[in-house]
Amino acid sequence: MKLSPHSLTTGGRVDPLGIGADAPELAWRLPAGQRQCGYEIEVAEGSAFAQSSLHWRSGSVVGERPFGVVYAGAPLQPRTRYSWRVRVLDEDAPSPWSAPAHFETGLLGKDRLTGEWISAPYAGPEDRRVLYFRTEVTLPDGVARARAYASALGWYKLFVNQTDVVGHALVPRWTPFDESVEYQVYDVTQALHSGVNVLGIAVGDGRFRGALGDGGSGDARYGDRLGVAVEFDLELLDGSRMTITTDDRWTVGTGGVRRADPMLAVEVDLRVDQCRWLEAGAFLEDACAAVVLPEHGRRLIAEDVERVRDIARLSGTIRRSPSGMQIIDFGQNSAGIAALTLRGRRGQRVALTYGEALTPDGELDKDYLFVRSPRRPGPTFQRDTVTLSGEPTRYCPWFTIRGFRYVEVEGADDLS
Repeated sequence: MKLSPHSLTTGGRVDPLGIGADAPELAWRLPAGQRQCGYEIEVAEGSAFAQSSLHWRSGSVVGERPFGVVYAGAPLQPRTRYSWRVRVLDEDAPSPWSAPAHFETGLLGKDRLTGEWISAPYAGPEDRRVLYFRTEVTLPDGVARARAYASALGWYKLFVNQTDVVGHALVPRWTPFDESVEYQVYDVTQALHSGVNVLGIAVGDGRFRGALGDGGSGDARYGDRLGVAVEFDLELLDGSRMTITTDDRWTVGTGGVRRADPMLAVEVDLRVDQCRWLEAGAFLEDACAAVVLPEHGRRLIAEDVERVRDIARLSGTIRRSPSGMQIIDFGQNSAGIAALTLRGRRGQRVALTYGEALTPDGELDKDYLFVRSPRRPGPTFQRDTVTLSGEPTRYCPWFTIRGFRYVEVEGADDLS
């Protein structure tokens, strides 16, 4: 039986976009119980393995390890798509070539992000608003290929014509933000079209300004001013290219998510339509021109690990505590967020408090993790405050992650 290499990875990830390594590590898997004596690898620019497009042919290499193989071909070019494949050797003959894997380089060498770092006009250290940015761009033709290179001081969500390209991922990951900040690359080809397109970015505290990562003090250890930097690199169907970047022509304002500390308080107003700001001709609340941030010297680095994202769904059961609170029990402790449908009159305020334990009498234990102090205010720990729209609304918070088994719901109509 011929060996059949499969599950190819580049830098530990499957078909990654925006790798920052000049010499990425290549790996693959073999069927259970089978071993190789050697391997041969080909890496090509684009998708075809023609002689003219090959960047590296390893030749036959003796080795039993299907991992830890470092690319050793011609220098990789920035913002370029590559394909690679492998066949392995046993005592008899080479296996067939594997199905190809792909990777795309990011900002290699002297290549730089051309988007400027933008924020809202400075309103002082007590201004902890979630910031919303938007712009509109008219494309004369359809899009053949489009990439978004995005980063933020804070956790961000990137939207293209109401398509949320980030999803539940919490990006960028923690880095020493006084030194470096990570960027992500997204394929946004299908989200763009000819005519007017709306580009939107929302950014919350994250690990840059939030309480996570500093013992819960929430003192904005890396800075009190959120910011974003994005570049859209487009190839149109007519063969022309277009670059769209963040600058002071973007608009900044506020939206339905008012505050979003990842550990402490999240405040959301469901009376504000979460989609309307992404429609052509729409406006943000408290809108003004974005401002370019002063030079801050942080290095942009490519992400080289999987993003923090949702990996599973848990269903909860609902009951009333002795005090009358609705408590959702998800059956196990986990790190994540809760999504639920909230009902009540317009303007009604609902508090969702996450916790890992109940008191002996069946109430949510809100004091077991810490001693309340000015630096760690108990009433806001792991709490979402939601103002209802008057219509049943599926609510799922942005820019936060909670450690919990239980969610106490106060102020909402019956959840069942």
